[in-house]
Amino acid sequence: MIPVVRVYRSSGGRGVWPSNSTSQIPCVPGLPPHPGRLPNRRDSPGSFDDGVATEKAVELAANTKAVCFIQTSRPENAIICNNEDFQVGQAKVVLKSKDDHATVIGGGVTLHETFAAAELLKKEKINIRVLEPFTIKPLDRKLILDSAGATKGRILTVEDHYYEDGIGEAVSTAVVGEPGVAVTCLAVAQVPRSGKPAELLKMFGIDKDAIAQAVRALSPRPREGMECRVGGSIHS
Repeated sequence: MIPVVRVYRSSGGRGVWPSNSTSQIPCVPGLPPHPGRLPNRRDSPGSFDDGVATEKAVELAANTKAVCFIQTSRPENAIICNNEDFQVGQAKVVLKSKDDHATVIGGGVTLHETFAAAELLKKEKINIRVLEPFTIKPLDRKLILDSAGATKGRILTVEDHYYEDGIGEAVSTAVVGEPGVAVTCLAVAQVPRSGKPAELLKMFGIDKDAIAQAVRALSPRPREGMECRVGGSIHS
């Protein structure tokens, strides 16, 4: 049993360590849970606290007879929610309504940006369903598909990670072959650098405005497959 916890604290955000670390870890043979991209959780109505998620991830890793990898950060954010139970392979629906336009999946700082985008979109009478994956390996395929079914097959992923081998590709792999489901991803396309978090999120096209614009751009009847929108461009 070799739990690995990696925590970083820096105003430089992704500039302090590789943005492809999530892609490296799941490739390790025999690696079951990957409680990576843990929520920095804070700042919006009703969801989880960073401390709650991180504590549970460490507990799960300590009781798992395999290599585990935990990734989290500690920016200055407000609490989203307390007293939430977390399980390996179990994602969380952190925001939903009866008429959601799209499913948006994010973790960490991008989860908070997604909540902010939801507030912007609400003014335009556009609702979104927000998922936090908690673990990437394994990924909660059932909840993702259920959410996609409730949002006419529209899925948007957003992450502070390269688009290769990140949440976007993990989700796309999980839903491949499902009729009527399309995945659009927002991710980092440039070499990470130091800077203020808000500036970097905007620079890399993964802030609240970019998320809101991506949701607006989702077609009413999505084509099947994957579309990666990175730094303003789209990769199909």
